[in-house]
Amino acid sequence: VQRNADRLGAIVDDMLALTNLERTSRKELPVTPTPASTLVHSVVAQAGPEVAQKVMTVETADLVDDAVMVNARLAEQALVNLVFNAVKYAPVGTAITLRAARDTLPGDRPGVRIEVIDEGPGIDPEHLPRLFERFYRVDKARSRQEGGTGLGLSIVKHIARVHDGDVGVSSVIGV
Repeated sequence: VQRNADRLGAIVDDMLALTNLERTSRKELPVTPTPASTLVHSVVAQAGPEVAQKVMTVETADLVDDAVMVNARLAEQALVNLVFNAVKYAPVGTAITLRAARDTLPGDRPGVRIEVIDEGPGIDPEHLPRLFERFYRVDKARSRQEGGTGLGLSIVKHIARVHDGDVGVSSVIGV
């Protein structure tokens, strides 16, 4: 009963977060210049216990100190969701790499691309277009065993959008 109550509570919390994100416009979002490397290092620290539990490592590469105009709390939440997803589905003993490199955004605006790279089993191409939908699960049986609300990647998508950004995935089965 406690496990199910906790799960329902997590779903309600995530649905409230999504609703708030959908109602927030870029103009209303309080943002501050935050170095991309600071965001990445904060996420690595937050993920430490989860990573250690699976005997994994988190590495950083190509970190730029460029300041990005973000709501740091939301940006960290999005990155934490991505890293925890990688921890959840990557095999024990593997590595997760976080990168933050300069990129050009639509409209030729300078920006930063932050990548979370894992050594998981890969995702079949048929699932990629739906990966950031609410409650979408690639492997329903395994996902339920692993826990989660099925809303984490949708929250990531909405956080990216409220920052005028985007999120995507690149994956190959077995890679």
